[in-house]
Amino acid sequence: MLLFTEAGGSYKEVPGEYSLVIHIAGCPNACENCQSPWLQNEDGDVLKDSFEKLLHLYYAVTCVCFLGEGNDESNRAEFIAMCEYAGTRGLKTCLYSGCAGEPEPWMRCFDFVKRGPYIEARGPLISPSTNQRFYKNESDSFSDVTGMFWE
Repeated sequence: MLLFTEAGGSYKEVPGEYSLVIHIAGCPNACENCQSPWLQNEDGDVLKDSFEKLLHLYYAVTCVCFLGEGNDESNRAEFIAMCEYAGTRGLKTCLYSGCAGEPEPWMRCFDFVKRGPYIEARGPLISPSTNQRFYKNESDSFSDVTGMFWE
């Protein structure tokens, strides 16, 4: 079950979008000098109980961005269901994952996916030296569009 610690609106996570950013609890990565270490805890509110209310409160958003994917593969079905619901409301979706590698097949429900752990010496997405990658889903095929953050 997906738990979240906080939510709010932001223009920073997905270029060109005003996103409802939802911080997911239970991050398993424990990156050194993590920017959000509280997300490593398993504490939070049940997201499926609050998701529709959050969308109502942040009615002006164009995207829903989940920061983290928790530490349980069973969360995938919840993410897929929330992406489908967001899509019925005309919203794009994004997942920020600290796991390395390209997006996994189950992540095709998202319009955007950020992959890669935070490595302080390499910098965040806005740094051209970052190890993190930002992908756009184009017809179920992901394209690396990380350069969007450098423009």
